[in-house]
Amino acid sequence: MLYEPDSPVTRDDTRLNIADLYVFRGEEGTVFVMNVNHSFFADVTGKQSPAGYHPEARYEFRLDTDGDARENVVYRFTFGELDNSGRQALTLQALYDTASALSHAETENVTILEGVTGQTVTAPSGTRVWTGRAGDPSWIDTGDLSAAERPFARQSVYTIVLEVPDDELQPMLADDQRFTVWALTSLVTGVDGWQPVKRVGFPMIHPLFAEFDEQWGEELNHTPPADDTVNYGKQLASAIAALVAAYGNVLDPQAYGAAFAARFLPDVLPYTLGTQAVYGFLEINGRSLIDNAPNVMFSMATNTPVLIGLDNSTMTAAFPYFREPS
Repeated sequence: MLYEPDSPVTRDDTRLNIADLYVFRGEEGTVFVMNVNHSFFADVTGKQSPAGYHPEARYEFRLDTDGDARENVVYRFTFGELDNSGRQALTLQALYDTASALSHAETENVTILEGVTGQTVTAPSGTRVWTGRAGDPSWIDTGDLSAAERPFARQSVYTIVLEVPDDELQPMLADDQRFTVWALTSLVTGVDGWQPVKRVGFPMIHPLFAEFDEQWGEELNHTPPADDTVNYGKQLASAIAALVAAYGNVLDPQAYGAAFAARFLPDVLPYTLGTQAVYGFLEINGRSLIDNAPNVMFSMATNTPVLIGLDNSTMTAAFPYFREPS
């Protein structure tokens, strides 16, 4: 089924499964959003994960500031155990000019702030964070379905909302103020240290191409985006070529597949500091909470219009930009 967690680890514990990544202009800076532990996945898998965030995991926003698809800045969240009130302690650390190793074992961390879930926490620099359970801002409508049948209607997520002031990010960027970002969850293991679990850049890559190929999905999660074109370029191009060939709507399916792979690999989401986000057919510049990214991705993958619904009722204009789940 569409949107099923694509690895054994995330099926066993959806606290580690990243449902969506957003990057957009906020009230005071750039907003990074990672949604995890989607309530819908419990219905799909038949397994109910614990509430909140995994206390032995890392939740990271990774930024590439020089165009090589290797992280130069990492914002890392870790969480404590759930307390009796359902809250968790949280810590946000930043890693600057890091190597591309996934573990960052030799890197010195800078603690930005500490707090608890369910509350807005603000650092002296102006960086602010909100984490907790919220309404999912999107749903998918595959036809004339009632609201009750829409898969994501009235569903909830556990979100991580991070807003970083412009003066914090600007000195780290090139003159064009362009960077790319991806989200990563990792889990500590007794043998190998930190093991990557789920990686997300562009929306819908996993549901479109790895849902029925668990090995591909696992490899994509465990490898860095800098290697995406070499590792998955031919496979992605071939999948798209076969899809549009079945639709019969392009003269050269192989060329179309290659162009699609070139646009979406490496799997990192681009954004220009200080601009309005848009995830559209003409331009991809971050992703706002009202962008219908599934519509764009399905339509581009098939080269034909695919109409998908979107519900914005869970949004707010002010930080943290999410409402309580209905």
